[in-house]
Amino acid sequence: MAKPDASTERTFAAVVLGWDGMLPAGTRALRRLGRLIEGLCVHCVEVVVVGAPDVQEVDRSLGARPTGPGHLHVCVGRRPEVFRITASGPHLLRRPATATGCGPDDPAAGGVRHEDVGTEHAVRWALEHLETRGVVPGLVLLVGEGLGRVDGAQHPAGSVSVGSTLAEQLRRLRSGAMPQLDEDPRWTVQPRTVGRRARQSLFTLGAAGFGTRGAAAEEGPAQGAGVLAAGVYDGSGEEEHLIPAPVWTVLDTSALHPDGSGDRMALDLRSGVLARRPDPDGGIASVCFASQARPGVVVLRAAAPGLRGGRPLVVPEGVPTSSGREDGLWWAGTAGAHGGVTVVADQRVRDGHVDRVAAYVARPPRAVARALAARTVRRAIAGGFGPLLAEQRERWAERWADCHVAIPDDPDAELALRFALFHLLGAADSQGEAAVGARGLSGPGYRGHVFWDADVFVLPALAAVRPESARAMLEYRLRRLGAARARAAGEGGVGARFPWESARDGTDVTPAWAPDLVRPVAVLTGDQEVHIVADVAWAACRYAAWTGDRSFLTGPGRPLVVDTARYWTGRAHWDGSGRAHLEGVIGPDEYHVGVSDNAFTNAMARWNLRAAAALDGPPADAEERDGWLRLAEAMVDGYDPVAGHHEQFTGFSALEPFDLGDFVGRPFAADVLLGPEEVGRVQVVKQADVIMLHHLVPEDLPPGSVQADLDRYLPMTCHGSSLSPAVHASVLARAGRAEEALELFRVAAQIDLDDLSLRTGAGVHLAGMGGLWQAYAQGFLGVVPTAAGLVVDPHLPARWRHAELGVRYRGTRVRVTVDDDRTTVLADQAVPVVVGGVTTLSRHVALLRSGTGWLIDEEARP
Repeated sequence: MAKPDASTERTFAAVVLGWDGMLPAGTRALRRLGRLIEGLCVHCVEVVVVGAPDVQEVDRSLGARPTGPGHLHVCVGRRPEVFRITASGPHLLRRPATATGCGPDDPAAGGVRHEDVGTEHAVRWALEHLETRGVVPGLVLLVGEGLGRVDGAQHPAGSVSVGSTLAEQLRRLRSGAMPQLDEDPRWTVQPRTVGRRARQSLFTLGAAGFGTRGAAAEEGPAQGAGVLAAGVYDGSGEEEHLIPAPVWTVLDTSALHPDGSGDRMALDLRSGVLARRPDPDGGIASVCFASQARPGVVVLRAAAPGLRGGRPLVVPEGVPTSSGREDGLWWAGTAGAHGGVTVVADQRVRDGHVDRVAAYVARPPRAVARALAARTVRRAIAGGFGPLLAEQRERWAERWADCHVAIPDDPDAELALRFALFHLLGAADSQGEAAVGARGLSGPGYRGHVFWDADVFVLPALAAVRPESARAMLEYRLRRLGAARARAAGEGGVGARFPWESARDGTDVTPAWAPDLVRPVAVLTGDQEVHIVADVAWAACRYAAWTGDRSFLTGPGRPLVVDTARYWTGRAHWDGSGRAHLEGVIGPDEYHVGVSDNAFTNAMARWNLRAAAALDGPPADAEERDGWLRLAEAMVDGYDPVAGHHEQFTGFSALEPFDLGDFVGRPFAADVLLGPEEVGRVQVVKQADVIMLHHLVPEDLPPGSVQADLDRYLPMTCHGSSLSPAVHASVLARAGRAEEALELFRVAAQIDLDDLSLRTGAGVHLAGMGGLWQAYAQGFLGVVPTAAGLVVDPHLPARWRHAELGVRYRGTRVRVTVDDDRTTVLADQAVPVVVGGVTTLSRHVALLRSGTGWLIDEEARP
């Protein structure tokens, strides 16, 4: 047997074979190839034979009868026709209606033989088919003659026979070799200049309500490794926190030389796999992932000379734990006053290779949880490592098809968006309820408490790309509506008041004090930052706008809008002139406390009242509806029609001006620089406040006020919150100031990737990631769901000559593509698209630039 070249020393997910290169092998050799193909399919490799003139000839020659889980496809003819060969023989899978671009007189052939053109089309079909299953060209081995060159795909040296190549692949698979990973820089996140704990946060693997920090094998819980389960809290009051769960990523590396400290880790966003590559002198090779196909399942494969598995589950210190081994499986659990997390693991070690599969279960009694987890693990390991990885790639391919983003001219921005989406998709389960904290499940920051971050920043992004998860987030609020009603009643009010920080049962867990450089500082947000009441209602309506699920607002979600509207009727104060005020509040700009008529709070309350009044079906009675509308009309919002801008709150203009100077546009904490008392006396804004209104409810604000508000408040804003840069980027872009928007978009993109705040070690800023997606989708591409339809109004910076966005709108997959002066909207089914105030219902809408706006290209209608 010829010695394989370096390309076959890697293990690929798919093999594309050229039929012409197999023919010289002879009958016996072809039968041997058939057996090799069957073996590859057993190990979940996808095999495609291209360039064959007739499927029966291929079937007779190879005699292959694959039983899966991998598949064998045969592409025949120039068009091509596609067959799948199973245990019962060939089955027609695809027969094109027309032979586009491959006829004998087609100029596209360029003088190439017809057979070569057919092979080219067959290879193209194979690669497109494989990519739908998450197998991209970098994971494909092309073997044979006349296949052409494909960027990223691997060709063995010409002197290596097809049989030798397939035999080597099969040998590596049987020995448990590490899989080939695609390290496309457009999809791969590698460590930058960040510390260990920040890197662990960045590399968090999340799925089905569990998050695993991306720790190296040597790092245990004491070094920052950790697993968290959404909604599983311990403690009470402000000390209520997510329970740390047993960790599955630790390996016994004590016998390794060198210690692996020089190994390189990288996160493949496309497949959700965290990989480790050894340095040239040795070290650990590993891949691990949280399964998107099997809720709660996590998978690890590692290899190094002398590597030992050790205990597959490591329990954290400081919490009640239990562990043991039973029926060949390891188990461990952590518990708190209100529930716990149980995990069961299977581990197999052979010659320095470790395969580990574990399953997590939250909340049920320990005995029940252990049985559930054990059953899940046994099902997962039944097929082996290959199918688990193949499932993972396929599920992520489906996810990325729903939330596609592409900015070819700006790979850094493109990668940052994909990184943000990766964390957003991993932070919220799609079943039951989803408690999404400020840091998701990537770290212990804020103890896992839920803020307005979830409703206003995270949920809108998920509503557009993963609506099931957005619905689960709303379920978290619905199941705590009773606590919100009780709080409003306890304060002598009506309706429902949601807490600023919540955890297990929906009571307020905002701390009363926070540490400061000199002395503790009183935290008043829990008492005064009441705009969260309207924020929850806004999130429910934005979910309905993206999904078209009006029945949610007239059914189970109705109380989120109605009871929050009722709250404002008890909270507002009427003056003698018939105007309504909200006093003693804190807006998003938390540097100024106890203010009156914060523009954001008041305008959001007004929006909330009108939204409740506009719901289909009767409210409690017509009188109550009229009362909501009267209060909304009377609500002071700080708008000055002479100046054309909003006053952030009563008396803001009387505060002492403060020159941010060189700090403008760069995040810094002004309260740390000036002190909490001094910062409240000057015109410095922590984060988007008035500007936030233009992001959430621009249709409710006076026309033209956005430019004046941007000019007034941008120079005053220090972006002391990670939420701020993305909001400003979104509003600037929609206001036609795309170049300014891009500057702040880049700041938002770097907050975690470069750990600008030095706080990423406590977990990624999940809301900032949701804001980044909104800045791209809503700001630059101008894609906004409304009652009339999907508004499309792109405003790209000059550098972005091409941009793409995928969303799910009213249950349909929609792709928006912008090219300089042309925009196209393609949908799986006809959807209403709004352009320049005109609505059209179609699957394909083409737009042409007209001045600073867009018009529908009538000639391009299908």
